[in-house]
Formats: sequence, C-alpha cells, structure tokens
Amino acid sequence: MIEVSPQDRIPRRRNRTFPIVLVVVALMLGGGAFWYVTSQNERLSPVYSQLGIEPLPITVAWQPNVQARLDQLMREPCYRDAVVKLANELLAADYPREAATGLRTFADRCGGAPEVLPLAYEGV
Repeated sequence: MIEVSPQDRIPRRRNRTFPIVLVVVALMLGGGAFWYVTSQNERLSPVYSQLGIEPLPITVAWQPNVQARLDQLMREPCYRDAVVKLANELLAADYPREAATGLRTFADRCGGAPEVLPLAYEGV
C-alpha cells in the first residue's frame, strides 16, 4: 500500500494578484463615477441657485430632456421656453414643488411672464 505524507504533497501557490487587481479596478471605476456625478452637480449648481432649488436627484437630472433644459438655462438664464419645459419635465417626474419654486424664482428674476406664473400655481 502507498502511504502519502503531507511532506510529499506539492504545495499549490495561490495567485492572489487577480483579486487585488480586480478590486483596484473596481475602486477606480467607482471613484471615477463618483467624481463625474459630483462634477456634474457642481457644473449645474449656478442653474439650481438661479432657480432657487436644491440639486435634483441623478435619476431626474440625467434625463435627456431635463439635462437639455438645464444646459439651456445655464447658457441663457432668462430663456422662458426652457424654464417652462423644465417645469413640465419636473411635473412629469413628480417634482411639483421644485417646478413651482423654479418658475416663481424665474419670474421674479427675469420678469413676470404670462405663461410662467400660471404654471407655477397650477403644478402645486
């Protein structure tokens, strides 16, 4: 009969490099995504302050129509069509308070527009 002792076994080396590399790559991607999200919020912070609202959640702010309206308002702060369409998008996303506050602040800052103020009070 063959006897096997623990000294006869060939020790297997575990390759621990792959999991470490995977963790490092995951952290880098996660950090990059976090940096991108925070930089987008910082980039849009002047628009949010002009409208008198807090930064929108990512799920709302990154919708293509909302993003387009925020970009328009960044370039042209008193663009009525953009603020009306943004308010409609916010109402559709169930953010009526932000829509109303943004419209009222816009009307105070850029002059009362007949199509802006009724929307502010209808949406609330």
